[in-house]
Amino acid sequence: MKMKNTKSAKLGAKVSKKKKTSTSSKKTISDRVLKFVKSVEDASVKAQYEALMGVGRPVDIALASYTDVLKEGAKVALAGLGTSIVKEGADLKLQVSRIAMRPFADPDFSVVEARKVPAKYGKAGYDGFGSVRFCPVPHPDTGADMIAMDTVVLYSGSPPPSRPVRRRRRAAIGDGVDHAATVTFTLNDLAAVKAALASMFYPPLARLPNGDPFEDEGQHFAQGSKPAERALMALMCRSQLPAKKMLNGFGAGKSVIDGVQGHLKYLVDQRCKGTPSVIHQDLVPPFWFGELHRLGLDHLSVPTIRLR
Repeated sequence: MKMKNTKSAKLGAKVSKKKKTSTSSKKTISDRVLKFVKSVEDASVKAQYEALMGVGRPVDIALASYTDVLKEGAKVALAGLGTSIVKEGADLKLQVSRIAMRPFADPDFSVVEARKVPAKYGKAGYDGFGSVRFCPVPHPDTGADMIAMDTVVLYSGSPPPSRPVRRRRRAAIGDGVDHAATVTFTLNDLAAVKAALASMFYPPLARLPNGDPFEDEGQHFAQGSKPAERALMALMCRSQLPAKKMLNGFGAGKSVIDGVQGHLKYLVDQRCKGTPSVIHQDLVPPFWFGELHRLGLDHLSVPTIRLR
């Protein structure tokens, strides 16, 4: 595996020292997206955006763009870490793998490739779960807006080393994935655990999560880059990713993720009960095509998210 050498990143270490402002006066990135797309001018458009963010009447299934719903799912996963995955005295490990990075003009991703990564941990004998993650990233040389698809894996265990297998054919050099160094912490380090779950379940829309190993020191988005536009691209990607395809459990983590999926389904069903659908899952890509045309964002393309 190709490893990215970076300085030790402590999860949850990048805590802002600025004075906290009142939540009533601070606009969220979701609010800024709604303003950016001029949704206030059309109530039906606003309702569709809110549906794709899981704020109002959501699409009938849980999507990776439902931040508030996924926060509740993360709580179920947190409980499962202590009861099913982490054995007494064992550490937790987090590894981020960058599967692909694409420009905003050509965002084409295979979720199938991203889901192959957690399966390898399960075959090695670990317990845990992985999450497919879409995040805006700056181009390492120019700072231009890019969108990345990562797999974030949280796991535990000490499986016995596997016996080497003699192969007649020469083994492949690598899997083409950029694997960051593993970060280790304990279940008692609640700040690190919550930061890890946040990076998996509800990463920020306009930037990389705090402590992300692929964020090189001094790297930043190019001058003139629009956070709302980056958030729109991330939202377009995540709204095409069902939570069932986003999360993948292995070992003892399978039952934990089953519990998470069940809770997400319950929450979405409750929000959908007794109210007519605003937008169907199959109509999400056409909605985005129409929106980019309406907004005149010709330099952006609707992401192709291949689920199989």
